[in-house]
Amino acid sequence: MPKKKSKQEAREEQDFDSDDDIAGSVGSGAFGSIGDDDFDDGNAVEEFSDYVEKTAAKKEAERLMAWKQVRKTLGRHPHAAGELSAHADGVMNGLQRAVRNGTSDEVVLALQTAAMAVLLFAKEDGGEQLATDLATVSISVFRNSHSTTAEISLAARCMIYAYIANQYIDLQDEDLSGILAEGWLPHVQKTSPPEHVPAALSAWTLYQSLVMSNRAEYDAFVKQGVKLVNMVCHADYDVGCAALEAVGLLYEASFETDGAPPHGLGRKEITGILSDMMSDSDKTLTKQARKDRKELMRRVQCTVDEEGGPCEKIVVRSKKLEFDGWGKVLQLEAVRTLVLGALSGYLAYADVVREMLDIEDVQLVVASSSRNMKEARKAQAKESADNKKERTMKDHKKSKEKMARMLNHEE
Repeated sequence: MPKKKSKQEAREEQDFDSDDDIAGSVGSGAFGSIGDDDFDDGNAVEEFSDYVEKTAAKKEAERLMAWKQVRKTLGRHPHAAGELSAHADGVMNGLQRAVRNGTSDEVVLALQTAAMAVLLFAKEDGGEQLATDLATVSISVFRNSHSTTAEISLAARCMIYAYIANQYIDLQDEDLSGILAEGWLPHVQKTSPPEHVPAALSAWTLYQSLVMSNRAEYDAFVKQGVKLVNMVCHADYDVGCAALEAVGLLYEASFETDGAPPHGLGRKEITGILSDMMSDSDKTLTKQARKDRKELMRRVQCTVDEEGGPCEKIVVRSKKLEFDGWGKVLQLEAVRTLVLGALSGYLAYADVVREMLDIEDVQLVVASSSRNMKEARKAQAKESADNKKERTMKDHKKSKEKMARMLNHEE
């Protein structure tokens, strides 16, 4: 479920998308639009190595630029994961340096880049250690009382990205699982700073969407979900939206597991809460924010009334992908929030993402390491020209035959 972006997220997305053509704009539906004419796979790997080394530069401006270039390469060349993963340790070492000595901007950029690397390299050699390292760093940032709101928010999501990688490469991390299940619940109490709550609650909800598959897990969700009663009507916009998403997932799971919703969030109670919120026009919010929240409330109400949950459809390489239900839509949004303009590339080449979202039937065009994208495009252009020439010749032949028939008819 798309939500209102923070200023930090909006600025990061603008920075990411402004760096030339990033692979995988879903709107273009282009798995194949990866790399530009003078940026082949060999160059990508060599430049990636150089950028990773520059994340240790003395000047902050140089380090920030290097992190942006590393992130850009991951987005533009997900098909070259095998070659790029050889430098993954350097990415993690850079992340650890940024957390120890870097500014908040550098920490946020490094966390995002490292998470992109973990999702892409999870099944490559050393992928298990990468996921573990990301989890360890994210936990330390999340628990650090001096971390900024932007760092807390991203660290919470990075724990989920590490868990996604762990789950689909059969790696068990007891400390990480404990943090995800219970460790951040104190952060969603009324006494917590409001700006920290949405990230913790959204990450917790996303975690539940990944693990909740039976009645026992649902009952555990409900036991902790009683806190949602007060959060749905929270004065903070982001807290309220995060709580509404959790309620939507909770009701969806209740139907699938034949469980009962928590006390205070029964069908009658939640319908009354949503009705009151619909009629309450908060003038402190922008018009777009009010519209988005009402749309979110309508989707929750449809789920409560068993009329269906959210559904998102996207087209990638002329293939329509449909993500149905709160769980899949929230998981898709979590990936989109991380990779920004490189979504379709990750849907194509990041195995753990494909497994999580049950993407199995999309035919991928994988670039061969011995044949760069420039050569592939030339071959495609030649084939297109040959087809056009053949069609022109056929049209010319048909025209001549038609003219001959007309002449014969006149005679």
